[in-house]
Amino acid sequence: MESFFILWYTQNGYSQVGIYLIQVELAELTLDHKLARSVFRPSGEMLLAAGYQPTPALLKRIHEIKQNVFWVIQEDIVEIVLEETISEHICMQSIKNLSQNANHMRKELKSNQKSIQDIRADMKDTGKFHNIITIDSIQNSATTLIAEIMRNDADMINLSGVRNQSNYVFQHSIESTIVAIILENKFGFNKYEPEELALGCLLMDAGYLVMPDKLVNSPKRINSQEYCLLKEHPNYGYTILKEKPKLPLISAHVAYQHHERQDGGGYPRRLKGHNSPPVEKFFTQKRIIHRYAEIADLAETYVELNSPWSHLPKKKPEEIIKLLIKAAGNELNQAIVDKLVTLIPIYPAGSRIIIIRVPSTKLIGCLGVVAKNNSLPKIYVTYNKNKNRIYPKKINLQEHPEIKIQFKVLGIR
Repeated sequence: MESFFILWYTQNGYSQVGIYLIQVELAELTLDHKLARSVFRPSGEMLLAAGYQPTPALLKRIHEIKQNVFWVIQEDIVEIVLEETISEHICMQSIKNLSQNANHMRKELKSNQKSIQDIRADMKDTGKFHNIITIDSIQNSATTLIAEIMRNDADMINLSGVRNQSNYVFQHSIESTIVAIILENKFGFNKYEPEELALGCLLMDAGYLVMPDKLVNSPKRINSQEYCLLKEHPNYGYTILKEKPKLPLISAHVAYQHHERQDGGGYPRRLKGHNSPPVEKFFTQKRIIHRYAEIADLAETYVELNSPWSHLPKKKPEEIIKLLIKAAGNELNQAIVDKLVTLIPIYPAGSRIIIIRVPSTKLIGCLGVVAKNNSLPKIYVTYNKNKNRIYPKKINLQEHPEIKIQFKVLGIR
């Protein structure tokens, strides 16, 4: 767990200072904001580095990449603990590896030029899949992500990285893998199993790569024929991945099974689960969902709720927890859900909040920012109830449980 720092250049050289940073939405980002995190193009190329302000031309390009949220710097010198599970550099390199593989596969298969009938016919010729994916680069991403997660040993899941819709699918895969590895670590897998799980998670949506990009990434309503094709992606993913001799077969089964459900209501094979902890002794029966796939399924579900498409509303952590608990038992593995909900920060660091109840009425309606992940976090009050900027006032809610806060949905400039 690390504080977020930026190097400022002074007459005496570089100095490291703690800074106050918040998240702002795309509509709020202005030329006056100084970025606390770099902005990248979908290709992985840096568009604007941390510490700099956007120019009018760059601001236009930033709008074009459709990134939802940005970390920006406020000049108050107060420390906010931004607990990153994975560094920005490692995340972007992993996205680049996935993107390069996807682009190569789509080009080889001519995915964007084929009809639904052509795609289904192509899937019968499995020989073409032998060398279609560069497993070495994916394996490198898997081992790097695992090493970084183990090094940080986070108590909470911190998916605080920013997203842009242009490479939503790849970010989705990386974040799902991060959540899955954190979960398996809590259940004590052996030294070989994390890599098998990570490979499966990174590639579990490989079946989408045989389909037109505009269909897979479409935010619009699709017809029934297109929906049926999309539901084939677990079958297609398994068909592709099982042809790779360097990939563990069990990793291919993550792609095959990650849409199965505990009550047998999933697809494609209507396998069942038995809501047990994901340890090997509980998963010896046939027609039972593999424990890797159960973890991957839950991880993907959480990521979809936490970082939805831009046309879908973002849910608050407590809403996500309620939805996961509701789905536990029938859809999602109960034991794994029970573990995950203990790892979700109710108030992630950097989140903006509003004070809704406090003995001193002068604080009601004041706006602030969360300083550290916790169910009862430390906050800095930064705006009074009239939305006028004030010098940040630090409050530890663990010491003042009488103070109640809620998320500030609409941002401030």
